[in-house]
Amino acid sequence: MLWHVDRYPRLDAADLYKLAHEGAAGPGHAIQSPEEARAWLDREWATIGDPLPAEPLFEPLPGAAGAVRVNLRPWKRLGGTESDVLAAFVDAARRVTVDPEELARRLDASGGCLRELGEAGLLPVSALEIRRYFERLRQEGYPAVHHTEGYRDAYAPAYRVVLDGALAPRRARE
Repeated sequence: MLWHVDRYPRLDAADLYKLAHEGAAGPGHAIQSPEEARAWLDREWATIGDPLPAEPLFEPLPGAAGAVRVNLRPWKRLGGTESDVLAAFVDAARRVTVDPEELARRLDASGGCLRELGEAGLLPVSALEIRRYFERLRQEGYPAVHHTEGYRDAYAPAYRVVLDGALAPRRARE
């Protein structure tokens, strides 16, 4: 979590929750069908430009899903293919299945960790904001959420969540 806070200081409670959700549940929420996943990636792939300054290829995700974010701009710049990302993304959604009770346990734990970090002054949001946000989404069954507008404007996220090591052959070429 602190790696992301350091890299993305404009994170708010919703963005921290999204980070925790991706780490707990993987990308399954983002795929209605492989065809829709391909169309979404096709649109994004066609419009992404050069990597942002110091944009990493992979970003760690906290949690038990064993997932990472692969940033599309550096992936494309390094010669990575759209089809490899799509295959890893769809595979991660297929392989990472979390029942609602386990997801709740994982996100309750993440919320507790974030509240402690907020109380210690290590986050850009307060522990109270985090508690309120996580509590509201707990009552809604811990749904997936989108990045906030502020996060999107500041960081232009363009990534897919894949299992760590799924794109390892490319990682060796970095």
